[in-house]
Amino acid sequence: MYEIRQLDIPASFMELYSRNGRALESREFVETRFETCDELAHGVSEFCMTLAFKDDLSEEAVLQRCHAGLLQTPDTVSPKEAAWVTHRVAELLQWDQPTLPPHVTEEA
Repeated sequence: MYEIRQLDIPASFMELYSRNGRALESREFVETRFETCDELAHGVSEFCMTLAFKDDLSEEAVLQRCHAGLLQTPDTVSPKEAAWVTHRVAELLQWDQPTLPPHVTEEA
């Protein structure tokens, strides 16, 4: 019997893998990438809280550092995914959304 798996993937993540409302990747691929990115965001959020407290940094500075760190691991997350993870971290921590460089968040 097949395992039925239907994740509730946010539209903000689905947009990473669609263009003009059309999927660019399979549902299975997007679900796998979403699980990876969301788990990463949860883990990174704990680190960001510690960094903000330990180094007495602003939320924006912490999120900028988080994003820069994610960009250093392109084999783990793409630049678009790194931006999504950073925004998700801000959401989880109930911080203001960071301003990220335009070239990172725009479609290639």
